Amino acid sequence: MRVIGVSGPSCSGKTTLARHLRTILGNSEIVYMDDWYKPEKDLPLDEDGEPDWDVPQSFDIQGLSEFVKDCKKRGTLPGVGPTREEFNNKSPSLLSAYETNELALFFADIVGDEPVLIVEGLYTFYDSDLREQLDLKILCPVNYEILKARREAREGYHTDAGYWKDPPNYFDTHVWPRFLKYSKKMYSEDLKQVSAYGLSIDAWMPSTLNMPLCLKEIGLKLKNMASV
Repeated sequence: MRVIGVSGPSCSGKTTLARHLRTILGNSEIVYMDDWYKPEKDLPLDEDGEPDWDVPQSFDIQGLSEFVKDCKKRGTLPGVGPTREEFNNKSPSLLSAYETNELALFFADIVGDEPVLIVEGLYTFYDSDLREQLDLKILCPVNYEILKARREAREGYHTDAGYWKDPPNYFDTHVWPRFLKYSKKMYSEDLKQVSAYGLSIDAWMPSTLNMPLCLKEIGLKLKNMASV
């Protein structure tokens, strides 16, 4: 089994990329970090005494890491089926039927029937134990203006507690400051590579996302890994 980690700030395109990967890989599943939020009563509180959804302490990262480790040990996909997160951030395919078929054939030559687990989330690279489980790490683009526009255009999110909509200015008061505080130290100065903890990123997706080219690059990275 191979494990691919996809990370980046909110609205960076990581979910879209992960779902396109799942489509063309076939024998693959996505584990969403957002499905590993702690119960709301256990979340840390922000400056206003409200649950803070945008800090790493809000996730059961240790539990997620153990889950991924167990999947790798067994060599099988978890088979958990659709989760709540599948109802969030739906977007149309960025691939034509022809591109989907061509890329599926391209990846089949590289991974065959080997299962691939895709771990997607805001803090996929934050914890050292989880990082060690990732065979390929993909960082999605970082651009304040694009991210803010995308986030503010979203209607909301399905959560265990119901449906969440961002309060006014939430991106600037919570989302972006938390990202800078907990993730920026892991990135190079231009925010295009993960640089801390001796971790080198394996692929970087440009902000003007060309999905076929991005997927082809990921396939080439997997092919190079197999040949080492």
